[in-house]
Amino acid sequence: MVPKRLLVIHRRPYGRSAALALTGLLLAALVPAAALLPAGRAAASATTATAATAGRSADAATTGSAGTPVPITNGNGTSVLVRNSDGTLYQRQRDPGSGAWGAWTSTGFVAAGDPAAIQDLDGTLELFAQGSDGHLYQESETPRGQGGWQDLGAPTGTTVAGRPVVVADDNTAADPNPNPAGQVQGNTDGRLEVFVLGADASLWHLAELGSNGGGWSAWEQVARGFVTDPTAAVTGDGRIAAFVVDNNNHLWEYAQKVPGTQQTPLPQQNWSGADLGGTWTGDAAVATEDTTTGTLLQVFGAHTDGDLWTATQSTAGSTSSPTGAWDLAHTANLGKAGQVPPVVAANSDGRLTVFGLNHDHLVTYRSQTSPAVPTTNPNGIWEGGWDDLTGQKVDSVAVENAPEGGFEVFSVGHGGTTLHQRGQLAPGTPSAPRGYWLDWTDLAPIGSGLCAGPGSLQCLALTNADLGTALDLANSSDLESAVIQDAPNPSDAAQQWSLTVNAASGNSTFSITNNSDNQCVGDAPTGIGGLHLDMAACDTSDSTQQWYLEPVAPASTTGKPTLYRIHQVGSSTCLTALKHNPGFHPSEFVERIDCTGKNANDHNTWRLGSGTTNAPGVLELALNRAAQQCSTTPASNSCSFTDTSTPAAYQAATGCVVSSILYNAGPTTTASDTVSWAHITGTEWSLGRELEFQVPEVLSTSFTASHSWIDQTSVTQSATVQVPPHQFGWVEYAPVVRETEGYWTFTLAGQSWTVPGRNLSVAASGTSGVNPITVTVTSGEPPTDSRCD
Repeated sequence: MVPKRLLVIHRRPYGRSAALALTGLLLAALVPAAALLPAGRAAASATTATAATAGRSADAATTGSAGTPVPITNGNGTSVLVRNSDGTLYQRQRDPGSGAWGAWTSTGFVAAGDPAAIQDLDGTLELFAQGSDGHLYQESETPRGQGGWQDLGAPTGTTVAGRPVVVADDNTAADPNPNPAGQVQGNTDGRLEVFVLGADASLWHLAELGSNGGGWSAWEQVARGFVTDPTAAVTGDGRIAAFVVDNNNHLWEYAQKVPGTQQTPLPQQNWSGADLGGTWTGDAAVATEDTTTGTLLQVFGAHTDGDLWTATQSTAGSTSSPTGAWDLAHTANLGKAGQVPPVVAANSDGRLTVFGLNHDHLVTYRSQTSPAVPTTNPNGIWEGGWDDLTGQKVDSVAVENAPEGGFEVFSVGHGGTTLHQRGQLAPGTPSAPRGYWLDWTDLAPIGSGLCAGPGSLQCLALTNADLGTALDLANSSDLESAVIQDAPNPSDAAQQWSLTVNAASGNSTFSITNNSDNQCVGDAPTGIGGLHLDMAACDTSDSTQQWYLEPVAPASTTGKPTLYRIHQVGSSTCLTALKHNPGFHPSEFVERIDCTGKNANDHNTWRLGSGTTNAPGVLELALNRAAQQCSTTPASNSCSFTDTSTPAAYQAATGCVVSSILYNAGPTTTASDTVSWAHITGTEWSLGRELEFQVPEVLSTSFTASHSWIDQTSVTQSATVQVPPHQFGWVEYAPVVRETEGYWTFTLAGQSWTVPGRNLSVAASGTSGVNPITVTVTSGEPPTDSRCD
């Protein structure tokens, strides 16, 4: 029997450091014999990183150009930090609920180079940047505002000469939030540690004395003779490893012998170096690979031949051998390197993907089809070539692991200062590593207003797609409250509108507010005419002021809607512009007329943004409305999913923690506990970038019944954990999962339209020859993988 559950369009990925979050999941709670571990941040590594950043192309890295974006996700949503052409650091924040981008805000700091960012233990966003005086500066940003920039000084006898690298980790987290470049990693007690290249060609660092703003140590010189900015990672046993290239094109690793502590933030003689040789040039990138022999480091970088190369450890480092051993005999050539240092990020199933720019200024990337396996595939398997993200030339690339499991790319446009974003609707799989990408989104020039570029939900133009006219306010005294159409004028405040989303409607309806007078569009007073619209004080209880978007079907099932009807709630009418004078009033008046009317004079198709581009967040508004109607009135509305591709099943990376985390505080006796949990079943649905909603159970049952490989069982499983004294113990479970890619068809009130989508389901054991695994784990440190709940 198919388990009863709602299919949730979810944003959380499967695999390493991400809860499976499957609807219908039942877990039996284990009552531990010792204390439970409180939630915190997970050990960050490139395989759990939420962001990675590369530099700019050589011809863009000049004075007066914009910097490389630095995206980071925390509880307040995704924030992008980027340096404008005048050096000022700006931020733009995306709301985690609505998906709408807020205004560009200045941090008030003029930086001499690209910044770094990281989330502190208490959720504070920490920013670091080089000042024009060669000092390192830090700012702490809480949800309540900015804390002001603090001067951390400069290394002894020199100045900061490059981009800072920040690392941090307390090894207790369920939600890692690393720094952009796969470089946010760190200490086991949550303190931050910063690495920079000095003007004296030395690698310098300083460490936080206590977590969450506990002050800073003095600067310490690690080694000298380098020409690139550092990159850093946390090893499997919690030590920091940093990588730099010297003036002989040799790559060096410097690793801690022991992690620092609050009591001893900079242990004496604590760094051990290893010359990895080669002909490396430019900044390197580093990732971690979880293998059967431990957590290994893998580095990526350009060689002097212009190609991208990678090398992987054969043996993990340790206190006695900090840098471990490297399999330099099998260094792999991945082909073209492009114009910028590489960006490495991890897929939700543990495979690595490398991003860069090609010589046509397009973002290009290549993915593993299988992670590293020591001795047999030491660098992983990289089948296929490079794929380009066409449609937008850029000068930089930064990559974020999106909450829904795919990648998001942030780039500054070639030769300009406009920020662009592009996300995956469906992440890649071992058999189809490319994934499915949505279109580029224009996020406006850095530091510009809400109306710039395509605009935003807080400021956009409403342009009639057929007539080319813009929604406007009448400017004559006798018609000052009337809604009219006029020739587009982006500088006219009366043509600037905001869509104020009604949270009580599930973010599916909105009011249309004019930014010049802060009044809302609604029905005209009785006596003026039943179809006329008027401006009045905004009132959420006035149904005539509430609207929703009805997409106009795109030309194909693989395209997203770009045109919309603006439908009035509770009526059959839409916002309509007239081509000719109807005979009883001027044609400039915009009215509400039946949405399905056949009069050739009525035009009710609109674009919500500037030019030919819709503002970010518009599609999400339409999808929220569609999902709500399918959920609440499935008899008259339908949401159906059609497969176009079903790649092979695969194992969900390392798995998630199915038990409570145990700690054996006993001095000598091994503790034994049996963990029981329900077999994991369920399906996640995805459509759009950040959409969460529920669809009718009938779709759940229908879809499951039509796909025989979906696991429908819900049996109880158990495992026994033997926990030695002073150790943590837990159980991890990795189910078999499988994706289907395709498109959603929405039929609402007789109107049909489509949008690409996917689902991710737990597959029955043996699907594609893959079986689930259960692993009991004990360690001196708590797990970094997330709970299955």
